[in-house]
Amino acid sequence: MTVLRTVYRVLRIGVGVGAAYGLYRGARRLRAECPPAELPIYGSARAMVQDVGYYWRHPEDIAALHDSRLVAHPFSAKVALAALGDGECRASTALGYLFGVTRGLSMTEVRGLLGGSAAHATAGEAPAVLFARHYRLTEGLPDPGMVLSLVEAYGQEGANDLLRYLRLLLLVLRISRSFDALAARLVGRPRGDSTLRGELVVVWVSLVGLLPLLPLLRWRAPTARRASQRRVAAAPMTDSGDARPLDTPLHREYN
Repeated sequence: MTVLRTVYRVLRIGVGVGAAYGLYRGARRLRAECPPAELPIYGSARAMVQDVGYYWRHPEDIAALHDSRLVAHPFSAKVALAALGDGECRASTALGYLFGVTRGLSMTEVRGLLGGSAAHATAGEAPAVLFARHYRLTEGLPDPGMVLSLVEAYGQEGANDLLRYLRLLLLVLRISRSFDALAARLVGRPRGDSTLRGELVVVWVSLVGLLPLLPLLRWRAPTARRASQRRVAAAPMTDSGDARPLDTPLHREYN
């Protein structure tokens, strides 16, 4: 028994040393490859809750995305990867690789889309892929000419669906940047435009407050869809030739 206890003790020490060394190597790698990129994040939970609150007040947007024939895999994955693009933290990029591969894209396609190339997009997909990158670079404030090109390529309804999808992706991306900022701070690479308290609050609210709401939002979507259909059926026919796609920007106060 004494020998067994000694063996177990040695194994525990070995596992502990191995885990500590792994964490050390991971921290060094994260410090080297996750610089505090000066991209907009949620520096406070208030701004994040305000943006997420839009979808609570308008669950029909979630229903529209769910019903959209245009925003479907693998097309939606290509648009998401183009919107993610390069320049993000390693953690976000790794999630982009995982998302693309699980949606049926090859590693070559994922790498090209993250790098800003539209070579792996078809002629029908290219306008959306290029617009997605433009949407991210402008932080949700696209050029009106680019929006018009999107309408010409996919029609009014298709452009609305893509803009809803991209706005939701940008919201998720800003939340992930806040997680990245906290990780970078913990390894000695803090951002200059955020605080530890703000990053901790955003991470806490995201995990404890937002994640539990996702099933509820999904549950509310069919009800909102039926209500929207009733309103459309009851509304008088009008000329919608001057209707604009949904291009409401996200809340601009990041800190």
